[in-house]
Amino acid sequence: MQHLYTDIDNIKEYYDDSTLIQLTDDTGNSENVDEVVINEAIKHSNGLINAFIQGKYNLPTSKEDTPELLKGIARFFVIYYLWIRRNGEGTPEQRADYSANMRLLEKIRAGEIDVGLTLNNSTNQIKTKIYSEKTNLKFSDDLLNKF
Repeated sequence: MQHLYTDIDNIKEYYDDSTLIQLTDDTGNSENVDEVVINEAIKHSNGLINAFIQGKYNLPTSKEDTPELLKGIARFFVIYYLWIRRNGEGTPEQRADYSANMRLLEKIRAGEIDVGLTLNNSTNQIKTKIYSEKTNLKFSDDLLNKF
């Protein structure tokens, strides 16, 4: 099951209905937010975040356990996805914000930013060991210069 970093209620806390109607109304005359469209954007956003952190970290099990930074990243991706859906491309500022949020996810995955999630010590993680044997190989200067 995919973990949800944000939901419709969380999106509505940050964006008013008129903005959400503009981004979700495909008929041009609705007075209601199309929650089906928002849920699709939420799935896209949450899937993107999971692709970065799933396997490395134990995923939060509830909204209360979800780090605020991940909630914010998820909200950004939802609105960005809705904007792209409506307008075809993001503004230069939105594209810069998209890149910044992607870099944040990369840093979270790399462990450079601690969001408070515990590492997944599952045996499903791939572990690599490199073995080397000592050798007494000596290469002449002539041979090394050929490379």
